[in-house]
Amino acid sequence: MKILDFNYGIKTLYSLYQQGKYPSHLLYGMVELQKKGISIEYSSVSKMDGIRGIIKNTQIILNSKCDVVFLHYIFTKPLIGIAILKALKLSKIKTLGVSHTTIYTGKNSIERLYYKFLYRAFDQIFFHSPLNMEESLATGFITKEQTATLHWGVELDFYKEINKSTNKNNEFFISTGKENRDFNILLQSFSKTDFKLEIYTNKINFTQDYSFLLEYKQKFPNISINIIENNRLSMFELSKKSAESYCIVISLSKELCNYCVGHTSIVEALALGKPIIVSANDYHPIDVEKEHIGIKVKSSDPSDWIKAITYLYEHKEEAKIMGENGKRLAREKYNIEICANEILDSITSLSK
Repeated sequence: MKILDFNYGIKTLYSLYQQGKYPSHLLYGMVELQKKGISIEYSSVSKMDGIRGIIKNTQIILNSKCDVVFLHYIFTKPLIGIAILKALKLSKIKTLGVSHTTIYTGKNSIERLYYKFLYRAFDQIFFHSPLNMEESLATGFITKEQTATLHWGVELDFYKEINKSTNKNNEFFISTGKENRDFNILLQSFSKTDFKLEIYTNKINFTQDYSFLLEYKQKFPNISINIIENNRLSMFELSKKSAESYCIVISLSKELCNYCVGHTSIVEALALGKPIIVSANDYHPIDVEKEHIGIKVKSSDPSDWIKAITYLYEHKEEAKIMGENGKRLAREKYNIEICANEILDSITSLSK
């Protein structure tokens, strides 16, 4: 069996993994399947537009002689050619992908017909969030047989090495997230306390502009703001900073919590054994309070954040237990080995 890992920029990411600069969990289990003896080819999606792009991407897939195409994110345009071939029963290639959101169904009747046709080309669509899966099924564009939940988590060995070489006696809180973050709530909350906070994020993250944080770099003595570029601090260095912290804080923009935003920060905190304070998000597959690994803040009121911050800081034994519970959850349910096995089980089932 041969799997084509077909994603934007995947060759560069795999090269970074080979250099030890990128953890395997961001390659969604392909490295782990490779270690099991399965043939994996990493091929980047062509960014050509129009018919030329459709032809080029179809050629990439067919020339790979793969049995399975795997997508880290659900996209449709590069798969038009394969979708047509599958509809005409001229291709037996299995198509699997991960949907991080509720599937998009288009703005008008023509777009809806287009997406409904494209989604039929997927033999399996994995979801991080059960709620996103439920909403996607409600569209009628996909069937229950096409869907499965994926217990994606981190590469435990990567974080084990970080934990070994890190001074963990620090008492600062840390935020390293970039996607749809509410940094205002962190500034409003921590500025009213003496607790130390370190923020690491990009100046621009896709459509989100966090440059306003520069105005606060010197304003609060207990808040350290670090605007980074993707190539300035490696994932290893950022993870090491998180390992040195007392607690991971994940403040999310409430109006953008319609998918599992923040999930990557949560699973990293599990592996590092850190307690979590996170904005409540119904789309998170992990309930931090139910698992007793952290605190959910259900409002955007700074006083509620201050209560959560103060409680965790003053209850160090409980915070330690939360961290240990997180490590156990990472070992037992949310790690990249489990994720890879779920993908392999799905492929095996589809091949019968």
